[in-house]
Amino acid sequence: MFRSPGFVLLASVALNLSAAASGLAQKHAEVKEFGPGRSLRIHFRAGDLRIVKGGDSARIRLTYTAKVHDEDASERVQERFEVHGSEAEIELSAPNRVNLDAKIEVPSPTNLQVRMLAGDVTLEGVEGDVDIENHFGDVVLKLAPQDKYRLMDASAHIGDLDGFPGRVHGWLGKSGKFLGSGQYRLHAHVGAGDIRFEFE
Repeated sequence: MFRSPGFVLLASVALNLSAAASGLAQKHAEVKEFGPGRSLRIHFRAGDLRIVKGGDSARIRLTYTAKVHDEDASERVQERFEVHGSEAEIELSAPNRVNLDAKIEVPSPTNLQVRMLAGDVTLEGVEGDVDIENHFGDVVLKLAPQDKYRLMDASAHIGDLDGFPGRVHGWLGKSGKFLGSGQYRLHAHVGAGDIRFEFE
């Protein structure tokens, strides 16, 4: 069947637009009131997670994208985001085939507890007590100056502790402890992965 040049051009444009649209995952966002100096618990099943100092000192902002083969799969994410007084809790999980990428912006200081099954987690610019455990994946900690911490302990069953300020022991697995004069406590553990420390 004969196709005019105009028809071929329109069909090509339509296909390109459809492909581009399928590659754009919808970003979901939710904001809740939450002041500094409080505690946040995060349960994250698998994916990539960033926890950063937010620009709003009175709110937590959660944003995430979920994709399967570059198509939006946010309807398959199970989310729980609750604030009760001085404590907040965020829980995110999705099926194994869903690529979940989340960012949580919090006031500083905020005391953090993070439990993660698999993936990479980054903490950046947030002061406060830190308690992070990740079964499979890397942890990057971009922290306040070292002298703000009273106690740090870190361990990796299989992996390295990079930039840890205290003495590190072990061969296949590593562990370390640091005693200081500051006010914050930090605990970080990975089953298989590396922990990297960076201080201001």
